[in-house]
Amino acid sequence: MALKFMVEDLTTVDSAFHSLYEKSDDGFRLSVDGLDDASGLKKALQSERESNKEAKAKLTELEKLRDEAERKAMEENGRYKELSEKERTDKIQAQSKYDELQRKVAEKTRDLMLRELAGSLTTDPLEQEIISRFAVDHVKIEGEEVTYSEDLESLKAKLSKFVRSKANDADDKGNKNGNGNSKTITRDKFDSLSQYERAEFAKSGGKVVE
Repeated sequence: MALKFMVEDLTTVDSAFHSLYEKSDDGFRLSVDGLDDASGLKKALQSERESNKEAKAKLTELEKLRDEAERKAMEENGRYKELSEKERTDKIQAQSKYDELQRKVAEKTRDLMLRELAGSLTTDPLEQEIISRFAVDHVKIEGEEVTYSEDLESLKAKLSKFVRSKANDADDKGNKNGNGNSKTITRDKFDSLSQYERAEFAKSGGKVVE
């Protein structure tokens, strides 16, 4: 029985496996040695969001700094033009800072989404890296909003081709044991392999026979 990498409630998992899970911000996470913890990324994302809020508040404050009484006094002293130019410059700088922070928040949100998506499919670091690289093309960013461009389950089905199954691992070991350092498989068998499995097969020096 395959264990889910993340669950919201341990009651959905057989009680015999409860000890394999650890509490996390989003529920319960399968404890796996060698797998990076996303908590650091989440903290960085939270920090960027807070900075983003401050920048947005500053931008709003500058937009409201148009008190008519102060403007009239400045105009009478011949300083209205100077004040207007300063306000324009400050607003441009504040807008630029806000846009940059908004971009960083969106990118960190995207990276966290991709890491969690890859982690839900496999615990193998190499496979996770491959999945993240291919999945990034399916992420849509609009301002601070980050979403997948298609249904998540459909996307997982597409990306599952990069996950090497246990059955194929066992079959590969059998082929290697029987054929030295390389292995030979039939064309039908090769055609049934995923893109990732074909690449690994080629790297191992395997041969395809008709």
